[in-house]
Amino acid sequence: LSYPIGPKRAAYTHKISGMKVQGTAELRAMDATTTTIPLAVGLSDWTRSMHWRLTQWFWVALTWEAAGSGDRVGINLSHGVYPHPRGAVPPSAHKQVGMENAVWLNDRVHFIEAPLVVQGVPGQGHVAIGQEWRCYTEGGGALSLDLTFTPRGVVPSSVHAYVLSCDLLHHFGVYNGRVVVGGKTFEVVNLPGILEDHFAWW
Repeated sequence: LSYPIGPKRAAYTHKISGMKVQGTAELRAMDATTTTIPLAVGLSDWTRSMHWRLTQWFWVALTWEAAGSGDRVGINLSHGVYPHPRGAVPPSAHKQVGMENAVWLNDRVHFIEAPLVVQGVPGQGHVAIGQEWRCYTEGGGALSLDLTFTPRGVVPSSVHAYVLSCDLLHHFGVYNGRVVVGGKTFEVVNLPGILEDHFAWW
């Protein structure tokens, strides 16, 4: 997605989710432990931009392989950035048609055209460890989702210097809910994922 931010300014983001992943992972704590990953699913997020002076967003990311069917599902949602210029509703603090919102099913991407409704406002402390946070598509339809996220922990990154102020919070935890895509319904039960809560004045 290439998105116009302003005169001579743009954002570019490349997202892929639900990919097959193989390899090894090394965890370093008291002792180095190497674990072989025979088959898993993963996602990729590559973004470069010259954003607005004030930038706030939520970013939802999770992917899994459905038990029984073996379908690979990936979800990428954002709120606060990349609103559709001809969206069904004007962007608001809680509802937006986002141009990068999509669900992948077995390597095929399905774009979400319905408004995404989120709980709270990015960068305002509305995501807390142990408390449920919700997002859902409005209106149902052939592609819809309703998810709750319960943070188990957070990896913070903050910069506050002179005219710059940035708080980037990567919450990790579990998702629950339901996703309807490609004529199939998937129940989401305690699946690990990420919710990014971002505020920047740069």
